[in-house]
Formats: sequence, structure tokens, C-alpha cells
Amino acid sequence: MITGNNLLGAIGSSSDTIYSPSWSKPTLLGTPLYVSNSGSNSNFRGSQFVVMSNGEMFGTGQNSRYNLGIGNALNTYEFKKSSITDVKKVIARSDDSANSATYVLKNDGTVWAIGINGYGQFGVGNTTTRTVWTQSAISNVKDLAAGTYHLIALKNDGTVWTVGLNNYGQLGNGTTTNSSNWIQVPSITNAIAISGGEGSGSYSSYIVTATGELWATGLNTSRQ
Repeated sequence: MITGNNLLGAIGSSSDTIYSPSWSKPTLLGTPLYVSNSGSNSNFRGSQFVVMSNGEMFGTGQNSRYNLGIGNALNTYEFKKSSITDVKKVIARSDDSANSATYVLKNDGTVWAIGINGYGQFGVGNTTTRTVWTQSAISNVKDLAAGTYHLIALKNDGTVWTVGLNNYGQLGNGTTTNSSNWIQVPSITNAIAISGGEGSGSYSSYIVTATGELWATGLNTSRQ
């Protein structure tokens, strides 16, 4: 069940009503596992995704950068099936018109992306926008996290890899140089959890190790 702000169809209520004060039940085929919301700001509204138990994914809302992965760039007021399958986890970012992208971790450990790739965060060696699902140059991924313009990947072997914007050192490689290729975080080989922060304006990365240590890098203006 979903309720709240429906601008651009973000809650998939099959209407263009901006706010839905009561709960609605979207029409979906299958058993939902979890919901992921891209977030939004006052000028740019986000998207909503539902991952199903069979690995299929449905999306609704803002789609001007092809970020729903449904084969067009039309916003939608109801959930539509994305063309990607075998989905384990989805992360959506629509903080502004320059940061509208969707990232998927598949059950086979591969990472896929679609939308705006302005800082090379898709990990394919360039900054070209993608209008179809594109496989990132990384494999054996156990978990995936995202900041505003960067990605963090935890591999099955406990190593951590980063890619994208690095203006505050959020890639954790000792520089502030952006990278469109995945970079291994040095000295970390026993990670068990990762995070790219919450909400818009996240320019930090966090790692928890098997020994209970917390490592952080990037923007620290709020003493986070």
C-alpha cells in the first residue's frame, strides 16, 4: 500500500493527483519483496521501484532520463515492468535533473545502470548517458550502495570498490580525482557492510569490517 506525494506519478496510483491522502494499492503481478524510492527535491520529483520475488522489477514516476528502464522517456502514473530481470537490489537517484539514474545489483553479482552517467558512476570507462540497461565493468558483487554521484560495491571476497565523483575523496583512494573505472579501496579486505549515505547531497562513503571497525571517507561538514 502506498500514500503521499504523487507528482509525476511517484506513488503509482494510476492518476495525476498530486497528493494522495489515503492509501492506494498499485496493480502488480507477483509478490513484492521490497520498495525503493529515488527521493526528490522541491524542483525535481523522483521515481518508485518495486522488486518482485521472481526478480522482475516495476517502476513508476519520473522517467525523463529513461531511468525506469521501460524503453522510453515518458513519465508514468502507474507501475510498469522494467526490461531488466534477476534483480536482487535496486538503487534509484533522482535528486535533480543532472542526477537521474538507476542502479541494479543482480543475483548473479553483476551491476547494471541506466540514465545519467555524468561522473562516470556507471563504471564503464566513460560518462555517456545510457538509455538502455548497461552492464558495469565489475562482477562478484555481494552488495551495492550509492552516494549522490558515486557507487560503492562490496565483493564476495570482502574487498570494496568505488567509482564516480570524487570531489571530496568519497572514493577512498587518497585522491580527489573522479574515476569512470572501478577502484579498489586500499587496505580493506574484510568488509561486511557499506553505505553511501542517505538522501540527496551525500558525498561520503562508509564501510563496516568483520572486526567491528567503521571506516569513513568524504564530506564531513556535518561531522557525520
